[in-house]
Amino acid sequence: MRRLTLLLAGVVAVALPTAAAATPPSPVTITVLADFSGPVPQGTFTAMSPLCSSGTFVSEPIAGGGGPVASAFTGLQHFSCDDASGTFTIQFHPQVHPPEFIDQGPWAALGGTGAYDGLRGSGNFTLLGFISPTTAVATFTGEVHFD
Repeated sequence: MRRLTLLLAGVVAVALPTAAAATPPSPVTITVLADFSGPVPQGTFTAMSPLCSSGTFVSEPIAGGGGPVASAFTGLQHFSCDDASGTFTIQFHPQVHPPEFIDQGPWAALGGTGAYDGLRGSGNFTLLGFISPTTAVATFTGEVHFD
């Protein structure tokens, strides 16, 4: 009888689904001030919780192309937090096409280090505009969670 009880307990433990460890999604906005004067865009950012409140970033271009009317780009944005809580990376894919001619597109959080290990999420990237010939403001809005 004891063997049967242990066997049934084992079968039940394996058969029942385990609860996902992911945290609930939280809305997030990251605002970047990007300097385009160097070989790759880089600059500073501010963000809302659950991310750190500020830090620096550097872009890593992956691919891009287009023509005189439309273009698209894929890149990584590597964020480092001023409070030393960690780093996180976002892949983004801005596109410019008529009739809006607004530089925007999807993004996805790919994880990070420290407090941002297991960071996941997605949303929309929008280039809001240039505030000088080489400096632009952009936002990443969406939701994030931790796996």
